[in-house]
Amino acid sequence: LVYYAQAWGLVWDECPLFQEEIQAWVNGPVAPDLYKALKGKFTVGTGDLGENGSAAKLNENAKETIDAVLGYYGKFNSQYLSDLTHMETPWK
Repeated sequence: LVYYAQAWGLVWDECPLFQEEIQAWVNGPVAPDLYKALKGKFTVGTGDLGENGSAAKLNENAKETIDAVLGYYGKFNSQYLSDLTHMETPWK
């Protein structure tokens, strides 16, 4: 979901949502620092990322982009999302 939010933000707003590089890992795209912070968690709370995870830091465009990504992709499980990324041009 983070990968798609970043991609949609770059396309719609011509601005990245975050500066961290996204890497191509075996199961799909990963933001390594975010992965380390959330590894083993199945739900994410507001304090899990500290100050860096504050929604208050997002502008309205970023919030709209994230909401749109969650609305579209949020219903899919992780395996489906992984398979989807592997079928797309950036992965290939």
